[in-house]
Amino acid sequence: MMPFNPLEAPPGVARQYLIGRGIFMVGAFSMLAIVLFMFVSGLLAGGQFGPTSDVKWDVIVPWPLLTIPAWLVIAICVLPALGAVILAPKATWEQAPEFIFMLAVTVVLFVLLPLGLSRMYPDAGAAVFDDRYPELGLAQHWIGALPQVLTLAVLGIRFAMLVPAYNTAVRRSRENPS
Repeated sequence: MMPFNPLEAPPGVARQYLIGRGIFMVGAFSMLAIVLFMFVSGLLAGGQFGPTSDVKWDVIVPWPLLTIPAWLVIAICVLPALGAVILAPKATWEQAPEFIFMLAVTVVLFVLLPLGLSRMYPDAGAAVFDDRYPELGLAQHWIGALPQVLTLAVLGIRFAMLVPAYNTAVRRSRENPS
């Protein structure tokens, strides 16, 4: 018998919630892996972190070491929306603080990062993002930010529904410490 079974749901937590949170976190860790890869790539490229930045020290590998394809970012960015739709119906007031975390992660990793990647790996002929470099246009990575409208709506609405019960429980625990 295993002392800890990661597939076993803790008491009081719905399995559906755990599955949805797991899907969300797979997306989050995947985007963190992309951030780590971009950071290492920039360091190896002599401090060059995009097509418009300068080299700051000796280059080991020219930038970009490997271009992160837009389809990969878009596919990863679908995961939090899917996870949010799965987990939200079974969330209880005890999970309200997790919703704050998931909302923040959504904005940083799944909205801002795809927009940044659109500039780091530009497409020729696409919408120009910098007048100094008219030949560089926004890549399609930004499309990954679109499903986050659903993610933010689902998480935000469910969080708003959970907060009153969470605040009530916190107030009661402070009034009656046991």
